[in-house]
Amino acid sequence: MTTPSNLHVAHPSMATWQDYLSAPVAQRDRALTDHRQRCAECKHTVQFLTTLDERARRLPLEAAPTALRARILASRAAGVRVLVPEHVDAFGDDDVSSDVPTVAAQVTRRSRWRIPTTIAAGVAAWSAIALFRGTPVVEAGMISGTMTLSTTLPKAGEVVTVRYNAGALLGRPAELRLRARIRTVHGESYNVSVPVVEIATLHRTTGKEYVGRFTLPDSVVFAALAVEDTAALAVDDLGGRAWEVMRAGANGAPLLSALDQRNHDLMGRGWEEGLATTRRMMQLYPDSIGAWTWLQSFESWMSLETDSTRAAHKRASARFDARHRAMRDISPALIGTTFWYTRRTDSVANAYWHERLLREAPTQSFAAQDRMLTIAARELPTRRDTTTALAGLEALWPDVPADRAPQIVSAALRLLPPATANADDLLRWSDRLVAADSSPATARYVAVRLLAAPAWRDEGKRRLRAEITRLASARAQLRALDESRTEQVERLARSQRLALAQLGRALADDGAHRAALDTLALATAAGWDLSVFNTVRETSLKVGDSTTARIMAARVSVDPSTAPSRRAALQSAGVTQIGAAAWAELVRSAQRDLSTRVMAGAKRRVLPDVTLRALDGSSATLRSLLAPQVTVVVFWSTDCGPAVDALGEIQRTATALAKRGIRAMTVVEQAQSTPALQSVLRTKSFTLPVYLDVGGSAGKAFNNWGTPQAYLLDAKGNVMFSATSDFESVALRAEAMVLAAEAGR
Repeated sequence: MTTPSNLHVAHPSMATWQDYLSAPVAQRDRALTDHRQRCAECKHTVQFLTTLDERARRLPLEAAPTALRARILASRAAGVRVLVPEHVDAFGDDDVSSDVPTVAAQVTRRSRWRIPTTIAAGVAAWSAIALFRGTPVVEAGMISGTMTLSTTLPKAGEVVTVRYNAGALLGRPAELRLRARIRTVHGESYNVSVPVVEIATLHRTTGKEYVGRFTLPDSVVFAALAVEDTAALAVDDLGGRAWEVMRAGANGAPLLSALDQRNHDLMGRGWEEGLATTRRMMQLYPDSIGAWTWLQSFESWMSLETDSTRAAHKRASARFDARHRAMRDISPALIGTTFWYTRRTDSVANAYWHERLLREAPTQSFAAQDRMLTIAARELPTRRDTTTALAGLEALWPDVPADRAPQIVSAALRLLPPATANADDLLRWSDRLVAADSSPATARYVAVRLLAAPAWRDEGKRRLRAEITRLASARAQLRALDESRTEQVERLARSQRLALAQLGRALADDGAHRAALDTLALATAAGWDLSVFNTVRETSLKVGDSTTARIMAARVSVDPSTAPSRRAALQSAGVTQIGAAAWAELVRSAQRDLSTRVMAGAKRRVLPDVTLRALDGSSATLRSLLAPQVTVVVFWSTDCGPAVDALGEIQRTATALAKRGIRAMTVVEQAQSTPALQSVLRTKSFTLPVYLDVGGSAGKAFNNWGTPQAYLLDAKGNVMFSATSDFESVALRAEAMVLAAEAGR
């Protein structure tokens, strides 16, 4: 079968969620009417899509990139309140139909649980894989294949032909799968809940060339593409970039909604590309308030604001204000967007649109947020009247649109301390949060809160058990575009271990010591999770299992993120309890566990030697700069706000790593030193080595895309761990590599 039938499209009616249909991908002449027929082969995917819109939509805040969240929270704590923008379909642009529904995800729940043999077997199997599998090796320059598309800007109904030349990562099987992260006009920022589906089968023709075809459903305006083998054990997503297609209009240019969704897709991955996309928007759609809101956001995030840019936005704001006031029929969404855009440019206009928003569109997204903030401001700062505030949120709830549901629910739950809250209120708002966000973290959070409520303690345990069982079935869960089946199983297993640790603690508190110990054993059977070890240690002490408690204490003590004072306290207690020699042996065992479990995730990749240029103009090869055991290379850019914000954390991490003989160096994505670069280094007091990527050779060798991104290299210059901006994980992986090198592994 050359044309798969599991690319799904939602029915264009908003009336019912259950009418979303699967849409087969056309091979050549397959009619688009097939989009209206169900796909029995992919029933579970259809079910997943049918409730995805009910998931929590992260507070949009024009999708502020991850590294800015701390800054946003600090501003909020200081009393700053930001009203956030919406999607391009709300901006009054008419390049796509406004009635295309959002796709949605099915969440399956089970009412009973016991520690199933399937869970225990799964944990044991993953443990065996982690402990005994070898580290895969991929040669440099052969990681990603090359893809040629007949068009990257297909019009409605246009067939796209794919020619893919496979790299070493995927080998040369008879068939490969082409998967897509598909976005309609309603897609949210980041890619946590965006549907990923198979859109074509690629067949090998000659040598390593594969050919296939697909047609985007009418509701899809943007798709990111990746290729994988049929077992989903290896994925080529172009080093994190993914190949892309955007819906084109009749004139062949990308639709505004397609560019908008590309920006949402890039959030957390590439600011520079996002800015470039926004500038393309401005060229093609200079009269779109959507393009102007993106531009305003990127200029703020990337510190590009000047008197000139502010003046330009003030002029644009005046134009939109006048134009929209003159409209006889203006949509609630456009009222909200105009209100948001004018908040930074014209206080008088903003007040006008604020009044109209609350009067004419009280259920619009911005209006719901504003009403929530008004309730909080009126009832909490002086009167501390949580009862009245909660009643106000309850009255607001019927008017809350889906994209605001997580924000309103979170506000309500903050007013409901589990130990003292009204039981019915607590359960009702907890259920609303789960309905809005089906993620494992939210399910676990709600269950743990219910454990603390006397009336709902058993319900909390039931929910933990249900979540543990749900996580045991990987194929029923959304798999990210860049995620192999093994990586998905590992991610779900970690969530499962966190839930098992919480359940074990609850069982111990209830006196079910045997069940608690069995549950905790499952929680620690695989992986390296500091929070799990801490929970298991505390619970083991409670049930009198001092042996397990000491094993967990040793693991906590060797984790590089453990504070020195706590490490010293754990050592002192261990030596006092079992003696110095026995404690030292426990520590050595914990170090072996750390190395083995963390290194199970390593993927060795051979790099070509590249030449880097120092800021003083001297040149050096990458291999000449390597440390004896482990080197950390961090790519960053002066144009990337999160990367600049992360320099302090990078410096602190490097200082800690140096104590273990680990060298850290940075590569800035530019060919020569500039005053802007020197200014950033001075302002941030950044003293790590900085090298220039002349000609982009280092970025190409590492297959790097996006900043900040850290890579861990062994003594030979092989990449062992790729592309992460989580510097706690950098420290942990570096420690694992040092321990493995010391042990001769």
